[in-house]
Formats: sequence, structure tokens, C-alpha cells
Amino acid sequence: MGIGKVLDRLKLYRPVKRMLRDWATKIGMSLDLIERTDDPRYQQNRILSNVLLGNVKLEGDNFVGQNVEFHGNVLVGYKSTIGHHSILFGGDISVGKYCQIGPYVALYALNHPDSYLTTYVGRRLFNRELQQGCSSHWG
Repeated sequence: MGIGKVLDRLKLYRPVKRMLRDWATKIGMSLDLIERTDDPRYQQNRILSNVLLGNVKLEGDNFVGQNVEFHGNVLVGYKSTIGHHSILFGGDISVGKYCQIGPYVALYALNHPDSYLTTYVGRRLFNRELQQGCSSHWG
């Protein structure tokens, strides 16, 4: 019989599971704080947990929500905020001063083909017929 079934029979499964989950959360938060002590970006800004800073330059007094990812050369202006679960990805991205980017926003600094009929990058649009471009596809 597994430990889960034994604890379940003793009515301990849920309390033990809750205790272990709380303990793991506290350890994760502690490790997150240890990582922050060496990076001056954490001392001049409010950066929540699970943030991938990469090469981002924060000008100061910024707020960065949970689970934000920065990829590429990103500059975030003074007192600007980036909402939870946002992604800033690609080449050079510059966010001005006093700007607010909401949660679940993705900014991509990448090029796309400009010879197509549309700049839509999904391959499902019109059963891939628009990949040929306007002049060659429509005659």
C-alpha cells in the first residue's frame, strides 16, 4: 500500500499535502530572494517572482510582474510597469518612461515577410494559400 493511501486512511493526506506545498512555496521564495541579492536591478525596482531578466535594462522605480520574460536588448523606461505573464522578445525593444504594459502582453521585435498579401504570420489562414504573395497567387 502506498504512502498516499496510508495517509488518506489516517485522514492526514490533505493536511500533509497542504503543509508540503506551503513549505515548497516558502523555499522557492527564499531561493528567489537569494538570487536577487547580487543583482542591482532588484534593489532599484519591484520585481516579482519567476522573472527572466536576461539583458533588460531597467531605468529605475519599475514594476515587473510575476512570470515576465525579457529576451534580447530590452530597455524599460523610468517608472514603467510590465504586467504579469508578459513577454518582450526579439531584437531591440524600448519601452518609454511612465508606460504601463498590461498582463499577458507579448511584444515581438522580429520581422515577417512583407511580400505576402497579409502580414499575418499564422500558417492556418486560408489553408496556406497566401504564402505565394499577391501578384503570383492572384495572377
